[in-house]
Amino acid sequence: MMAGANPKDFFLQRSAKKTPNFTKKASTTLSSKESSTQKKGNAYRHTKSGYREDLDMNMRSNWEANFARILNRLFNQV
Repeated sequence: MMAGANPKDFFLQRSAKKTPNFTKKASTTLSSKESSTQKKGNAYRHTKSGYREDLDMNMRSNWEANFARILNRLFNQV
């Protein structure tokens, strides 16, 4: 650091004020027309959906099947 220099002035001189370059990012985004033609995804594609033999039902997820098992147990105790 220079003798007699203020730390604030020193760091302001050393740091280059850079602005982000948004032109590259803007060119890679899809236009609204292109995005509207894309297909919608299946919300249950990552789940373990299928028939559950112990419940005698088709369930969409493990969470749903476990909740049904809890309800079955509660209603069978009454």
